[in-house]
Amino acid sequence: MKRMSSLGLHLQIGLPLTLMAIAIAITCALGVHGIRTLIANAEHSSERLLPAISLALNGDRDLYQALVAQMAYVNARADGRDVSSHQDSFDENSAQALERLQLAADRLDSRQGHQLMRGFKGAFEQWFGTARETMTLADQGRLDDAQTLLRTTSSQQFDTLRNYYDEVGMLADEQASATTTAAIAQGNANNTLALTVTAVALLISGGLSVLFARSILVAVRRLRHRFDDIAEGKGDLTRRIPVERQDDLGKLAVSFNQVLDNLQSMVRSIRSWPNNSVRTLSTCPARSPTMTAAWASRPTPSTR
Repeated sequence: MKRMSSLGLHLQIGLPLTLMAIAIAITCALGVHGIRTLIANAEHSSERLLPAISLALNGDRDLYQALVAQMAYVNARADGRDVSSHQDSFDENSAQALERLQLAADRLDSRQGHQLMRGFKGAFEQWFGTARETMTLADQGRLDDAQTLLRTTSSQQFDTLRNYYDEVGMLADEQASATTTAAIAQGNANNTLALTVTAVALLISGGLSVLFARSILVAVRRLRHRFDDIAEGKGDLTRRIPVERQDDLGKLAVSFNQVLDNLQSMVRSIRSWPNNSVRTLSTCPARSPTMTAAWASRPTPSTR
């Protein structure tokens, strides 16, 4: 309490308000941080994860189109038709399938994605080599061997290859879910922290406001009572207000006590003035005995 009373009135009034202002600033900062986190996570999902999922799906489609072109190539050779369009379709779709999954893995930017991509490249080279061998057998007229290779080894390698597209898509989906979960958790943590800071600031500022207000009111009431005593003419000029504060109210009490000192000194001077006047008149050469006796018997003002 003594430390509180040593603070100036401007600090006693402004400190609770300052605490509330700090709490509001912290709450706003947490809110801005939460919004920025949500924006960053949304940008990460929209710029990297969602395109990665789309690339994986389109790459899987391209891979299937390459398989269709491979089968069409063998069938065209069996029917004696032109195979150049099927060859071009196979080359284009197989290249796009490889490129798109590579782009999808790059957007994931994770160790697991790079590991999947290394395994995919090896599997892709095996499938691509088998597909070329199938078409070469068809070019050589060994259509039965080409069909057998297409149904067995090439088909198995194709299924293995498609699993990589599924895994990359699942990994992108997991990262998107993890990003959303982290953003929600961060938002909840910011909200909890903001509410905690606000509640603590309210309790502290409210407690300080009550303490400061009570301390100020006690000092003001003491001064008011002393002023009332003097105004009613019942005041004891020898009594002083205890100076227990070092703030503006304490300085006011000191000034009030100094005023009482001056008033008490003036009253003493007034009380001593009749006696001094009697002594002065008694020493005058031409004095009147009757006047001197009357002046000496004059009542004097009473003070306490």
